[in-house]
Amino acid sequence: IAAIAQAEGPFTCSLCWKVFKKPSHLHQHQIIHTGEKPFSCSICQKSFNRRESLKRHVRTHSDLLRRFAQSSSLAEHQRLHVVARPQRCPTYAPVGH
Repeated sequence: IAAIAQAEGPFTCSLCWKVFKKPSHLHQHQIIHTGEKPFSCSICQKSFNRRESLKRHVRTHSDLLRRFAQSSSLAEHQRLHVVARPQRCPTYAPVGH
């Protein structure tokens, strides 16, 4: 019976004692402690610990492409990011990037 009760929750993190209703939520949380970043951007290879964070990040690439419809404009803009001291993007700098 104890095994059944455990399978129904709550599920507690053994490192910080945070409690979750679902085992999948506990697993997702535990990635914070391991530093694992299993979700990678196929465009720039930046990695994330949550699928939702990757999806939000990928949108920044498509937003930039829309802003720079002409490839020459995009190439000119990209030079900001590859000079000796890469600069923060003044055109598109979403929070957390």
